[in-house]
This record gives sequence, C-alpha cells and structure tokens, in this order.
Amino acid sequence: GFEEAKDALAHMAWISRPDGSVYYLSKQWHKYTGVSPETPLSAVGLLKFLHPKDRKKMKLLWQTSKLTGASFDLEYRWLRAADKKYRWHAGHAEPVAGPDGQIMYWIGTCTDIEDKKQAELLLLKKETELKQINDDLDSFVYMSSHDLKLPIVNIGALFNEILETVKFSDAEGPKMVGMVKESLEQVHETIRDLSNIVNVQKDINTLMITLQSCSVNVLFAQVLT
Repeated sequence: GFEEAKDALAHMAWISRPDGSVYYLSKQWHKYTGVSPETPLSAVGLLKFLHPKDRKKMKLLWQTSKLTGASFDLEYRWLRAADKKYRWHAGHAEPVAGPDGQIMYWIGTCTDIEDKKQAELLLLKKETELKQINDDLDSFVYMSSHDLKLPIVNIGALFNEILETVKFSDAEGPKMVGMVKESLEQVHETIRDLSNIVNVQKDINTLMITLQSCSVNVLFAQVLT
C-alpha cells in the first residue's frame, strides 16, 4: 500500500498537514535520526536535528512555502545518529492539492549529499591549485615575453649596428656573422615555443576543471535517479 511505498524510498521522507505539522516520518528517517517510531511526533522537534547555522534559513523558507504554496529546495546539514555527525542533505517539499485546488498535505524528502559536497570541496581545492598554476604560467609567459625576449632583441639590434660599422678582414667573418644570426633566431623560436607550450597547458588545466565539475554533477544526478 501507500505506507509500504513511502517506506521503500531510499531517501528520508515526511508528510505534513497544510499548516506544516508533521504526521508521518519514514522508517529511513527514524533509522537515520535514531528516534524511535513510537515517539509521539509532537515531541520529536525536527529543527533540533538540523545544524544550528541552518535552522533560521529552513524556518524562513518553510514559512514562506506554507504561505505561498510554492515548493522548496534547500541544502542543509542533518544530524546522523550513528556517528553524531552532521551530513549535508538536499531537502525538497511539494504541496499536494485536492480537486478544489486547496493544499491537502505536503510531502518532502531528504537526500544525503555529503559525498557530493566533499567532492565539490575537493574540486574547489583542485580549481584553486590549477588557478595558481595558471597564474604562475602567466607570470612565466610575461617573463618570456619581456625579461627574456627584450634582452635578445637588444642584442640583435646592437649586433646589427656593429655589422654596419665594422669591417671583417678575416675570411671567416661572414660565416661567424651567420652563426650569430642563426643563434639569435633560435633563441627567438625557443621563447615562442615556450609561450605556446604554456598556453596549451593552461587550456588543458581549464579543460580538466570543466571535466571534473561535469563528473561530479553527472554522478550526483545518477544517485538521485
């Protein structure tokens, strides 16, 4: 029947009257919170299971939903009896209306998303690390473009001036000039290659962040379905 179907849900579930007073809590809820099913619901006090910092926003959102009849979604921390630790949950509630359009009751679920939250924190840490790497790479590109390139440009200009004013009596002179010019061009190419490599690495880092973020979202979506 309906009761068995509600208790078969993997998530914690609850049902309340239009005024918000709860008259049903699923077996999963009792197991998670450690509250005996025999405990009168009037004595349960649901807010005490919420993290103190989440209670105010929960009360405000719930009061708003009751007044407007709008469904609500909220992430909050819920106390687990097994280890006395708060774990992040995704809460959702929907009003169920009768033929006359009046709300008959509210039905809600609480889904444990602690693993998702931890994955998001890890992803944020990785993003911060990759951002620092990208910043370092930007600094390297700047150094390559200015601190390394400018002296080479100056050396090249100075060398050209020398060529215009100096006569080489040695037969090997033109050959030596060619070698110097070739060396300068090789340095220019090396600097350009380094800049290109850095830009490619930055693109790879950005792609890694995007893929990791997508993986977390896809995994969470699979958990909820």
